[in-house]
Amino acid sequence: LSAEQISVELQSRTSVSEIQEFIDQISGFYSLIHRLENKVVAAVDHIRSIPLYYSTDGDIISDNPREIVDEVTPPLFDPVLEGEYLLTGYVTGRETLCPTVHTVEAGEMVIIDNNGGINLEQTVEYCPKTSHKIDETAEAEAKQNLKQAIVHAVDRLCTVAADRPIYILLSGGHDSKLVLSELVRQEYDPVVAISFGKADFDDVTESQRIAEQLNVKRKYVEYTEDSWPDWFQSKTREQYCERRHNMDLFPVHWAGPALSELKSRNELPEDAVFVSGQTIGSIGEHLPSQDQVQTYNELIDYILEKHYKLWGRDPELSDQMRDRIDQNCSALKANGDFESTSDLIQIYAYWEWKERQSKWMSQDGSLYSHLGYDWWFPLFDKEVMKAWGELPVSSRKGKSAL
Repeated sequence: LSAEQISVELQSRTSVSEIQEFIDQISGFYSLIHRLENKVVAAVDHIRSIPLYYSTDGDIISDNPREIVDEVTPPLFDPVLEGEYLLTGYVTGRETLCPTVHTVEAGEMVIIDNNGGINLEQTVEYCPKTSHKIDETAEAEAKQNLKQAIVHAVDRLCTVAADRPIYILLSGGHDSKLVLSELVRQEYDPVVAISFGKADFDDVTESQRIAEQLNVKRKYVEYTEDSWPDWFQSKTREQYCERRHNMDLFPVHWAGPALSELKSRNELPEDAVFVSGQTIGSIGEHLPSQDQVQTYNELIDYILEKHYKLWGRDPELSDQMRDRIDQNCSALKANGDFESTSDLIQIYAYWEWKERQSKWMSQDGSLYSHLGYDWWFPLFDKEVMKAWGELPVSSRKGKSAL
């Protein structure tokens, strides 16, 4: 559905339950705000790919938190959340750096009534299986379901692109190679690979080999000691950061110099659709082992050491971050029996989906949008996410099923 078609569909929905029913039927990437007779509903997709923000008094909803801050109160950033922001690159939960601004979390619906009352409902969740192993027949079936889900997701990408050129950011890893291979198998044309970095980097040389093997046109931009300062000092980068610094996430820069360079050379058509290998499977690269998280406190420490490490931290800050992690794991903690290591690993996977994946990993789209391009994330497709969660831990760990 296009944005216009979604809008038309929503006009016939007159209750929260009808909006929920509509959300259940769609599998793409979206955010929506819909006014009912006595309330306003805001919702984002299963990875919060297009963030929405709202004032804590229920007055304003926007895709830009700075518009809310200007109209609510001067920002007074929370020092604990500032610490988390610097340590991880994002703020977890629904908070932002500004206490008067919250974000709609991944797969969440926010309902604000005319009196400013706020209710929250979870529309989509990633709840993977707890079992480490299943019998061979069931595991083979789960892997086949994942394969079919990926085929369907790339087919949806082709439908969305609708004969427009697809530009895929191709690294040397499995994920972008998987998407590119499936595009070739489905005979979509045109497809162009983009790679960037220092000429001797493994990702650069491997992407060239993959593109040649699949007979796909490839564009390469070399990153040098001069190109990064040029990008950083550019008006494009300044405007991007001003617009996309959403008080809960560092703006993502990695492809910025390459895309800006290609655009300046007139080598990117205006109707290009961008794709990357970002995937729900990345959680598998960080899953703890049974030996690492035998208690809930060990799980908290594992998350702390794995993700809160961009800067150093003293004992007081470490304790504050443990409290933040505990707070965001509390929903599953309240409903589970944590004598089982499998449950702890399930909680970890839920945490990373809700926090790191939906905040850090899925924000490539903001860069593409800022440069004026459409985008799609087939390996973050809702069907792929569900199929991935049906795999046992042994198949998800290390992304082995991909």
